[in-house]
Amino acid sequence: MGQVRHGSATTTHPVRAAIQRSQASLSTLSRELGINPKTVAKWRKRATVENLKTGPKAPHSTTLTEAEEAAVVAFRATHSCRSTIASMRCSRRSHI
Repeated sequence: MGQVRHGSATTTHPVRAAIQRSQASLSTLSRELGINPKTVAKWRKRATVENLKTGPKAPHSTTLTEAEEAAVVAFRATHSCRSTIASMRCSRRSHI
């Protein structure tokens, strides 16, 4: 079973390891491997052949504190008919 690569990946773990071991210049390696010199430079700088994780480095909380939730509820209660669509809904309800 081989390494699974995404559609635009240009290197595999063995290629990355070869880049890190090689003493050849960036341009020589990029020509030999058929990849961009920036890709060669990137893998030379890294200490591992593993991909870096995507997304935020420090995940942020997706839950609200009680104070934040209270503020949202209060805002929604006082601003429920502010948007165009919501005001159309509110006006229809008031005529019923």
